[in-house]
Amino acid sequence: MRTSELDTALREAAGVIERVDVPARELTVRIGGAACLFALAPDCQLMLHGEPVKLRLLQALDRAQLRYARAGDDLIAYQVRVL
Repeated sequence: MRTSELDTALREAAGVIERVDVPARELTVRIGGAACLFALAPDCQLMLHGEPVKLRLLQALDRAQLRYARAGDDLIAYQVRVL
């Protein structure tokens, strides 16, 4: 990915986690009726009830708030907070 392809403006979204893929470091989150696939940035901050956690602790049906950016057609998450 070239730097010019990365939209550096962080966006926010809220939804429900549908799938957690730990080996691939990806989350599928249902946002407004659409399933969105997010790749996790290497320094992605994962929070569960205000505490930092490992990806394996997030589960389907968790309600999440994400901060993310677009890289071409890809969505890259930089922060995931589970409420």
